[in-house]
Amino acid sequence: MKHVLKRVNMQNRAPIFLLVTLLLSGCFSVEDFGGYWEKARQDKDLIGIWVEQGGDGEKMEIKPLKHNAVVADKATVVKSIQAGKYRYLLARDCVEPYDSVETCKLKPEGQMLRYEYQGYLYVYSIKDEAARKRAGSNPNLSFDEYGITVKRLTPETFTFLESLPNTPEYWEVKTYKRAQ
Repeated sequence: MKHVLKRVNMQNRAPIFLLVTLLLSGCFSVEDFGGYWEKARQDKDLIGIWVEQGGDGEKMEIKPLKHNAVVADKATVVKSIQAGKYRYLLARDCVEPYDSVETCKLKPEGQMLRYEYQGYLYVYSIKDEAARKRAGSNPNLSFDEYGITVKRLTPETFTFLESLPNTPEYWEVKTYKRAQ
């Protein structure tokens, strides 16, 4: 499954779009964001055009939204949150049909993806098998052929993610460079 158009809220509350072709494998499905959705904000460092390094050249574009937009595929509102030592993008799709991305009603469920910005943008995809072994019988997490589902985002969810070693056994990393 691919998402093409994403909207991001900035800390100053100015909305922006994140135009990205992003395979959701390695992302977490989230059934309930709890209070974290309201706490999340936009990371201003992500504004710009990004090109994947050493991969298939996947591109992402983040740009300001000043008025209603025509959405070709589907819109997703995206926010960023710092939880412990990691940052995450939280994403929720607009319920269709909608007239405007700015006013669309959001689905309660969505996705979560770990990332890091240090001049380059690093996007971390979790390797399900390794995480499954570490999760044990955590009742808040479920695993299927599509990946990991978080039933409700809680402090314990982030504690579990922090407990995963930051190694290639657990995380696949894509590196993006800002385009000139």
